[in-house]
Amino acid sequence: MLGIQIDGRAPVRASEVEALRDIDMCVWTVIEVLATAGALIEDRVPTIDAWFVERITGLPDPMVAELRIWFDIMKNGTRTPPRHRPRSQQSITLHLHWALPTLRQWATAGHASLREITKEHVLDALPAAGAERSRAGQGLRSIFRLLKARKVLFLDPTARVKTGVHPTNQPLPLDAERIGQVRDLLFADDPATALVVALIAFHGIRMGQLQRIELTDIVDGRLTVDGRNMPLADPVRERLAAWLDHRAYSPSADEVLTAILLPADTDPADPPDRLVGNERLAIERRRPAHLRTGTGEVVRVSKVDDIIAAESDALEQAELPDPLPARARVGRRNDTRSRMFSVRLRDDELAELGQVAQQRGLPARTLARTWLLDRLHTEQHSGSEDLAARVERLEHAVFPG
Repeated sequence: MLGIQIDGRAPVRASEVEALRDIDMCVWTVIEVLATAGALIEDRVPTIDAWFVERITGLPDPMVAELRIWFDIMKNGTRTPPRHRPRSQQSITLHLHWALPTLRQWATAGHASLREITKEHVLDALPAAGAERSRAGQGLRSIFRLLKARKVLFLDPTARVKTGVHPTNQPLPLDAERIGQVRDLLFADDPATALVVALIAFHGIRMGQLQRIELTDIVDGRLTVDGRNMPLADPVRERLAAWLDHRAYSPSADEVLTAILLPADTDPADPPDRLVGNERLAIERRRPAHLRTGTGEVVRVSKVDDIIAAESDALEQAELPDPLPARARVGRRNDTRSRMFSVRLRDDELAELGQVAQQRGLPARTLARTWLLDRLHTEQHSGSEDLAARVERLEHAVFPG
């Protein structure tokens, strides 16, 4: 995205980032990174704004201007008295959706502005009864009450108009077939399915809440969701434990490890042994895997981590196939490690050391360490090593290839 900028430093517009969809790249990740870095210009039209413009199309211009005032305050709120908190997008869409049929009916009758609407118009337009009446009344009351408070309208025609309340729905019992389906899912072979169904059945977790639940939300057998802290039922705890075990030691993890360690044309029924030093590691496609030693002993391994640890131990204990030169030193893990030794140099000396190291294709630290060890070796064996041996050893140290 920075490449399309003139100097590569200007902020990037969010509408330009949307072009990444054409090459199947993740747009939201790039937008989040640019926003965090302060290099994003948000110029996209929000979805709720586009939806509002589409819905009010066809209404008279004065009524559209009044509805825009209502929409702006509902969406963004206002700090000017009378103050108004921003409402959720769901509330905005519901209120406008419930009021739009009546608004279009008034526009068709010749009313260009909401200032022309009286209480009689509201009573004539409202349905006789039922949920339609309460919903239409709530949508109209939301619009007229806010516009009256902002002094856009002189009167609120919905004041003291009884529109009723939303009827409460009586939960209906499930039939035997659906109950059987829920029971089967509750005892499903897939631990994830069983856990999700248990959370819904025992605690009434909604789909949106399920998508936001994280493992850190569960502490000491209690689940925290949207401010609610609830103790998990025993069936939910059992399925949670089963899912965690499946997540940690799933067969898919062994299959991924097998695909990495074994060739693509390996026969699953007869996997070959993988030579590691003097030991052989056999990775099978089924769980549990097995570790076969050089003596033929087979050790059962139930975790992928154990397989990797066993392979690492085998590498540590392996013997080198060829003898090493006399000048080579062998080091193993957990042996005595080298220590840091600091040398203070002036800036010009450090620069000269860097130039020499660059000419020889070595890091400056490596070159300085080589010179120091060579001098130390010379002091220790000054009488037992001739010039030719010293030159040969120095060449091997500086140019190991």
